[in-house]
Parts: sequence; C-alpha cells; structure tokens
Amino acid sequence: MRILGSIGGKGLGNHSEGRMRPRGTQLPWRRRRIGRNSGFTFIEISIVTTILIFSLLTLSAATLRMHALRRQVHETTVAHNTLRAMAEQFQASSRAARDEPGTWSGNLLASFGPAGDPGSFFEASGLTPIPGETRNGTIVIVVDETTTDDDLGINLGMPRDLNGDGDASDTDVAGIARLLPIVLEVNWKGFSGIRSARHAFYLTAY
Repeated sequence: MRILGSIGGKGLGNHSEGRMRPRGTQLPWRRRRIGRNSGFTFIEISIVTTILIFSLLTLSAATLRMHALRRQVHETTVAHNTLRAMAEQFQASSRAARDEPGTWSGNLLASFGPAGDPGSFFEASGLTPIPGETRNGTIVIVVDETTTDDDLGINLGMPRDLNGDGDASDTDVAGIARLLPIVLEVNWKGFSGIRSARHAFYLTAY
C-alpha cells in the first residue's frame, strides 16, 4: 500500500506538471508567425491596385485605337467605292459619245466640265464634307497638253499629245481631243481629321 501511494501520488504528480499543457493552447512564437502571414499588407494591396489600373488603361487605349482603325478603314472603303462608281459613269458616257467621233471630247465636257451637267463636282454619300463645302467630290478633265504630273499631283505621264497631232504643246484641245486624262478626288472630314482619296485614268475616243 505504501509503494502504490508513492508511485500514484508524488511521482505521477510531478511528471504531469512538468510535461503537459492545457489542450488547445499555442506557443507564443507560433501564434505570432501565423498572424504575420495570414493577410495582405498595405504595400501589397497598393501594388496589385496599380497593376490593375495600368492594365485597364492599356486595354482602353487599345480599344480606342481599334475603333479609330475600323472607322478609317470604313471611310477609305466608301471613298474608293465612290471613285470607282464615278469612273464607271465616265466610261459609260465615253462609250456613248464615240458614236460621234468629232464631238467626243466636247460631249464629255458638256456633261462633266465646269459648266456641264452634272458638272465637275459629285457627292460621296456617307462621308462628311469639309466645313464650308457642300459636295466632297471634284472632277478634273485635263485639256492642256502642257500640264505636268507635278501640276496634277499624281502620276499620269503628262505632258502628253492629247489630240494626235504629234506634239504636246497645245494648251486647249477641248473640242478636238482624242485622249482625255481624268482626275477624280474625294475630300472629307474623317474620324482622324481631313482626309482625301484620288483616282486618275484616261478616256479614249477609239
């Protein structure tokens, strides 16, 4: 009985007090470490916010550039389609005027010259005219053989013999031309500012 009392009392009591701790408690150093890694710091949040703002700004700028590019492509397409349609109208009128070779150039000028009908201007539907102008398409019919490409601002191979007399020195072949240089131009106020498109070609009386 005395041996059991000694083992169950003093011996076990001292062992329990020296090695055991209440269940659910944590050591101080471990508690501090968990608290330090459990969330974001203010600096980390600021960095993430800055990255997000920069990404949004970049995306917005790219979207605006794409929108501007689509508008420019659309405007250019409308302008070239208008020039092509006007050139086809010239070709049709030229074929019809060939029935009277002596008045071929005069008939064309009567339709598309400055005093003709529809005249030397046309409208490019879908494009905004430049402020101060009512129509945004112009027609130039060259009847001066001495006109140069620099004068026209486009490569047409001028000056050139236009009436078939063997020289390129006549300054007015309006009534006797057998070859007519035509320059069509569209000017408009576009999304990115004032823009223009040109188309040059020749009509022949043959």
